[in-house]
Amino acid sequence: MELTHMENEQVVHLLSWNRIQRRLRNTPIVCDRAIYHTHYSRHQHPGTEFLFIRTGAGRLFYGDSFIPFSGSLLACLDGRNPHGMHITYECDRWYLLYGPELLAPHFTQLVPQVPQEGTIELFAVTEPITMVLDELFTRIHREAVSEEPDAQLLIALYVTELLVLTKRMDRISTVEFGEAGNKSRQLVSTQVQRLLNYIEAHIAEPLNAADIGRALHFSDRYVYKLIRMATNHSLSEYVRIRRMALAKRLLVSTDKAVYEVGNAVGIANTAHFCRQFRELVGTTPSEYRSLYEGGNQLDEQ
Repeated sequence: MELTHMENEQVVHLLSWNRIQRRLRNTPIVCDRAIYHTHYSRHQHPGTEFLFIRTGAGRLFYGDSFIPFSGSLLACLDGRNPHGMHITYECDRWYLLYGPELLAPHFTQLVPQVPQEGTIELFAVTEPITMVLDELFTRIHREAVSEEPDAQLLIALYVTELLVLTKRMDRISTVEFGEAGNKSRQLVSTQVQRLLNYIEAHIAEPLNAADIGRALHFSDRYVYKLIRMATNHSLSEYVRIRRMALAKRLLVSTDKAVYEVGNAVGIANTAHFCRQFRELVGTTPSEYRSLYEGGNQLDEQ
């Protein structure tokens, strides 16, 4: 009997996870790094899973919830609940699965169990933490395939270090099984704030989706999506609005010449700056300054 594409995908999925289940029966831990181009369907398994997404974009599924992600993210989840991933941009990730028996003989008394039953916890990953996580997962992977007699003790130590590290990281949200995705908005809100903060901090520099995406570990497409969702403007429109808002502040609060104000907001061509200012504000920069000095300050956008 010929299988459909979806049935073929399910067979591959089941074989893959059956292989992992067999590995978990022989060892209390599985730790590997992989690069995915496509999604994998919902599945479940005993024990705890850590998922360290280094780069990429897509959505995590947990029960009835979905969590959009882009760039660095650490997830810790109870693997007994159905979960999966839909990838929209090549995903480089570490995954770590271990059963409760791994820590029990060693360090459980030092660290509270993570995650709580039926939950997935999400943590923001900054650049310095990325290097620490890479090193930890590399060590865990090395010992997981080792036949040294003290390998399991070292693994327990490294996993405990990972659990302690999460206590120092910014928790984005905790999604409970069956919450229908409400908590995922917290993650999106955090990403929007990072994007808007980056634009404000680099307003005097050339700003495009590619550069912003590289800095924040977002895809170009995700940058466009976030800015439209947050501001109802395109990226170029929003950048222009923020530049003109800063220009207005500089015109009324400093003695900078018009060309200096243009340079300060990232528009070195004075004629181009004056044209953009007039299109958005309705006056030239000099006229705006005169109006303010006359006590008729225009509303700032």
